[in-house]
Amino acid sequence: MGSLYRPNISVHLNPQPSLETQVTFISSPARLAGDGLNFPVSISPAIDVENANGAFPMVILAHFDTGASVSIIDVGLAEHMGLTPTGMEPIMTVGGLCEFPTYAIGLAFPGSTLAPFAKLPIGSGQLGFDINGDVSRSPNFGLLIGRDVMSRWSIFWNGPASSVTIND
Repeated sequence: MGSLYRPNISVHLNPQPSLETQVTFISSPARLAGDGLNFPVSISPAIDVENANGAFPMVILAHFDTGASVSIIDVGLAEHMGLTPTGMEPIMTVGGLCEFPTYAIGLAFPGSTLAPFAKLPIGSGQLGFDINGDVSRSPNFGLLIGRDVMSRWSIFWNGPASSVTIND
C-alpha cells in the first residue's frame, strides 16, 4: 500500500499581522457549516462624504462572502439609513447583471481590535435584509463582506473547532 503524500507548505506573511489585532468567532459546527460566518459590524456614512440625508450608524450582521469580489450593502438598508449614493455600478448577481447604487461607508467591528474603514467604497444589491430584525429569518444580514475587505486580513477558519480568527 502506498504512503500518504503530505506536501510541505509554509506561509510567510509580509508584514506579519500584529497579534493584538484580531477577532475570533466561535459558533456551533452546524451553524457555521449551514449559515457561514456572520458577525456584527457597525456601518455609518463615510467620514468625509457629505450626507444631506441624515444617515445614522447601525450595528447589523455582515456575512463573510468569499465569492463576492466587492462588499455589498442591502439597497433597502442603505435607503433606510439615508446613505447618499456615490454612483451606479453593474453588479453580477445570481439573476444576472443588474445596476445598483454605490456608496461610501464607515465600517467598524464592535468588540474587536480590527482596524475600521473610514471611507470604504461598496456596491449595493438586494440581500433581503429585514429592517425590523425578524428573528424567524436566520441569518438576517445587511452587508456582504467581500474579497475587497478580506484581502486586507489574515483569516484562519478552523472547521473542527468551529472557529474563525481574523487578523489585520
